[in-house]
Amino acid sequence: MKVVIPVAGEGTRMRPLTDFVPKPLLEVAGDTILGHLLRGLKGLPIEELIFVVGFKKEMIIDYVRTRVKTKVRFVEQERPAGLGYAINLTLPHVERGPLLILLGDTILELDWKPVLQAKENLLGLKEVTEPQRFGVAELQDGRIIGLEEKPEKPKSNSAIVGPYFIRELELFKECLAELVAGPPGKNGEWQITDGLLKMIKRGSVFQPLWIDGWFDCGKPETLLETNRHLLSHLREVSPRPGSTITPPCFVAPSAVVESSTIGPFVSIGERAAVRLSTLRNSIVSAGARVANAVLEDSVVGAGATVTGRNGRVTVGASAGAGVS
Repeated sequence: MKVVIPVAGEGTRMRPLTDFVPKPLLEVAGDTILGHLLRGLKGLPIEELIFVVGFKKEMIIDYVRTRVKTKVRFVEQERPAGLGYAINLTLPHVERGPLLILLGDTILELDWKPVLQAKENLLGLKEVTEPQRFGVAELQDGRIIGLEEKPEKPKSNSAIVGPYFIRELELFKECLAELVAGPPGKNGEWQITDGLLKMIKRGSVFQPLWIDGWFDCGKPETLLETNRHLLSHLREVSPRPGSTITPPCFVAPSAVVESSTIGPFVSIGERAAVRLSTLRNSIVSAGARVANAVLEDSVVGAGATVTGRNGRVTVGASAGAGVS
């Protein structure tokens, strides 16, 4: 089985956090978004991981090569043109099915055994409160009968969140090739939902795969929600003399915490420093500096500095920030 992970987007809804760091490398609960996703794939029979790269591709490539022992391939997407366009670029490198497609800016908690044993195509779905932000599935008698990308008036709350598990690889290739050979759809993009709808209209069966353990990292506030969930599974953090840490929290071993009150639900990355501050429900990324601040519901990007601030802040990474 080959696994395709698109990570080419600019993450515009996450700015300023993504000004200098691609969204999959943003930190949450002691790791990057992509790091959590890759860790969830351990033990699966993966022949090759194929990443679609674009924005800040060098950072993605360097990160993957230090984290992944499986065979990897990087396919460049030179312009933003939709998920269908991005996936189609990888298909010449996928010779046989099944094919698993995962979105590189979300986190999954999933039992993969029934997925890999499925005899039909699967499409990961979750009931959401804002279906307009997603591709949406229409179901009838437990089967997916229609798909629409970010509809103004959704026919359901069943958002397509991935994974996409494709058994009928040749038909999938044919439908995506036809899609990108024609005119683009909304916003000048070719969406995978339109390619899958072509398959459904030709008789393909797509069964819903209901995902409880799906965590959105598409906006700063949902990134913090995901941080809270993931931290709730962690053991207590080691104490730091002179500071108070209220779990659940993550404090990287190389992070400095001095004369501060931390938690609950705070993640502090490698080589970060927090001094004379109070933090709640916040993420301080690798190499960031926080001093003389009282922060809540905040995200401090890699290498950024926050001094003397109170309340909620969202500060992007510095231009020279590195990602652990």
